[in-house]
Amino acid sequence: MDFSELMYKRQSCRGYDESREVEQEKLDAILEDDSLILDFGWMLNVLSVIEGDTHFLETFKEACGSDLSSFQDTVMYKYFYRFLTPMEFLHPDFEQCEEDFWPMFFQLLLGEGEDVKVLMDENGKAELEFEWKQRERRKVSKLTLKELKEVLMDLTFQAFVQTGLEINDKIIKGVDVDHLQEGQIISKEDFLALYGCDEEYEGDIDEEAFGFVEGLYSRIEDCDAQTFPFRYLGA
Repeated sequence: MDFSELMYKRQSCRGYDESREVEQEKLDAILEDDSLILDFGWMLNVLSVIEGDTHFLETFKEACGSDLSSFQDTVMYKYFYRFLTPMEFLHPDFEQCEEDFWPMFFQLLLGEGEDVKVLMDENGKAELEFEWKQRERRKVSKLTLKELKEVLMDLTFQAFVQTGLEINDKIIKGVDVDHLQEGQIISKEDFLALYGCDEEYEGDIDEEAFGFVEGLYSRIEDCDAQTFPFRYLGA
């Protein structure tokens, strides 16, 4: 992942001005300000800075029918992240990060990160390792506060601008998802049905949409396979 490259390549049919420069000074200020609490509000603030105003957030809320009052209200969480097990992985102890921040961060990393692996440390605790800036591999517990912010910026951008809008566009039929529980194990058949890509759907299934949904499920399946042993180790 490399946020500095991603933010200059942003593309959308939602009305971005791709010629406008990202205000790097404001992004740097966010990275340097250690008084801010890292939470869902921090992520929304980053998005506003990336696009220079609140236009994107308003467009996202209108497109996805969400008021963005919480992470759990987002279309990404309801149709994807809730199935990624938010275990108690090892992480640094920063006063800017309350405990309820970490499950959200882990779900974002498992859903959007590059080549994320679940490792075991010498004490039998679960640790997340991921690819950063295309080559370097990092462990979450070893991140500095500034590095954590950079990674969260990257994940925020991908979650909203890519995954969020894609999910909204690929939902073929409306399904009530409010009864589904966080961390619930879900079969591929049920997941495809959630998106209207199952055999019972009366209509043509778009191949692109089907491939996108399969890609999401492969992340869930991989997460489940990697985290399953730790559920019995108290990690």
